[in-house]
Amino acid sequence: MKRFMKHFAAAAMAAGVACGAMAQEGAPARECGVEYVVVPGDTLGVIARKTLGDERLFDLIHLVNRAAIGPDPNRIEIGQRLRIPCPDDLLAARVQLDEAADGASAAPASDPAADPAADPAAPAADPAAPAADPLPAPALRREVPGAPLLRLVTFDRNPPLSGADLPAGGVLTDLVGAALSVGRPAFGYEVVFVDDPAAMRGPQARADLHFPAVAPDCAAGASLPPAARARCAAELFSDPFFEIRVGYFVGPRSDYRRAKAPADLRGLRLCRPARMPVGDLAARGLTDPEVSLVRGRDLDYCLRALRIGEVDVVSAETVRVNEAAERLGYVNWAVELEPLSQTLPLRAAGPRTARTRRALEALDAGLARLRADGGWFRIVSRHATGAAATN
Repeated sequence: MKRFMKHFAAAAMAAGVACGAMAQEGAPARECGVEYVVVPGDTLGVIARKTLGDERLFDLIHLVNRAAIGPDPNRIEIGQRLRIPCPDDLLAARVQLDEAADGASAAPASDPAADPAADPAAPAADPAAPAADPLPAPALRREVPGAPLLRLVTFDRNPPLSGADLPAGGVLTDLVGAALSVGRPAFGYEVVFVDDPAAMRGPQARADLHFPAVAPDCAAGASLPPAARARCAAELFSDPFFEIRVGYFVGPRSDYRRAKAPADLRGLRLCRPARMPVGDLAARGLTDPEVSLVRGRDLDYCLRALRIGEVDVVSAETVRVNEAAERLGYVNWAVELEPLSQTLPLRAAGPRTARTRRALEALDAGLARLRADGGWFRIVSRHATGAAATN
């Protein structure tokens, strides 16, 4: 757990810098060290923006109020009282939680291949020292003279969509990069590839945009599940730029083979590969606690768990499930619940800031240009041909 110390030291320092900047610009003073009462429309991101001046610090408010909120930062209630931390006590809060969890494995139960806890004999981090970036170094970088440089975060080892070892970083990375390069105004970018879904969002990512993302139907408003409403309040989304077909699969003798609606899956154990977004599940009310959501380290993990009865349902991209089932010899062990299958438009997303808004406007303009001049089709075809050549 000590590997997180430098990150939180840097976040605390960044919060102090942000507060100083606000004071210089005449913005309202930061309200740290006080108690905040949740009001309608609040999310932790909104509260972080109101009180600390940066919605990306929602993670830190969750950190010091975890006993009251629980593990899901989206589950706050109107009237709930939350403590707003000051930069100086953020690191202390991290240390307190680390000590409470001392001896526990850092790997989540659903991912036995996750990194183990850091060596307890490692020297403690110096809060005054510059913090190392907790994410890998950018694997791709394209600068545009005189243009801002965006930080993009996406999944590694997620063929054919994204991956540091794929041509141009995968088809999604190629599309996003090409669109930003021809958008108006153009942006430069660097791409960070990560394995951990949690690393794509939140202050540790320092991402201007992350992808792939699935946007809730934010126009539905109050009819959305709480987790989906929270995303609508906290994030901005691009226009769709790629689509995948996502299915739900059960075993051949499952009692749920006739499921026709998301409500029919409530209370079950549902496995979704870690490198897939879960926005569609949140929009359907298929996240904790309505289902027991297992984030398998990959699709093979989910299918093996289904085969031995550790999960009840697997939800993933239909084409890849069929390919993996054939490769593993599980062809008759993955029965698709066709009434629940859906086509998901994939997007880029980012925190609700002016910089993100400008980046998404440029991205959308670039995507429209690529579609108009045939560039989108050429990029997708090039990756499809490359995939076919390697299979």
